[in-house]
Amino acid sequence: MGKRFFSTLLMGVALFCALTVVNAEGDEEVHPLRTHSIYMPYIDQDLQNRWFDFGGDAIINTNRHIRLTQDVPSQTGYLWSRLPISAGNIQVEFEFKVSGKGDGLVGDGFAVWLTKERGEMGPVFGNRDNFEGLGIFFDTYANARQT
Repeated sequence: MGKRFFSTLLMGVALFCALTVVNAEGDEEVHPLRTHSIYMPYIDQDLQNRWFDFGGDAIINTNRHIRLTQDVPSQTGYLWSRLPISAGNIQVEFEFKVSGKGDGLVGDGFAVWLTKERGEMGPVFGNRDNFEGLGIFFDTYANARQT
C-alpha cells in the first residue's frame, strides 16, 4: 500500500490513528501515530495545528469540538492531515456527532477519506469527484428514490 493522505470531514471530532503490529507471538500491538491523531485543544497558540489543516466553514472550539459546518445550508468544512500515512496497517477510531437546531438534518452528511492525493475542495462531500483511494460516506440527506 503506497503512502496515502488521511482526509477527513467530521462533526465534533476526536480522531485517533494507530499502527497495528502483530508480534512474533501473534499478539497485536497498537502504537499511536502522533502525526495522525488529534485531541483537545486541537490548535496551538498560533491558532494552527502542526499535523492538520482545517478550513472552509470549520470552527475550532478548543475546549469542546471541531465543527465542520453550522446548521445552515451550503456550507463545507474540512480537517485534512498534512502528512501521508506511511504505515502498512492502520486502525482508525473517531467520534462524531451530527446535530442541528431544527427537526431534521439540513446537510448532506460527511465523509472520511483515505486518498492517494491530498484533499482538494470539491462537490463530493467536500472533496473532489475523481479520487484514488477510499471514501467512507455518512449520508444524512433523505434523497428521493427513483423507480
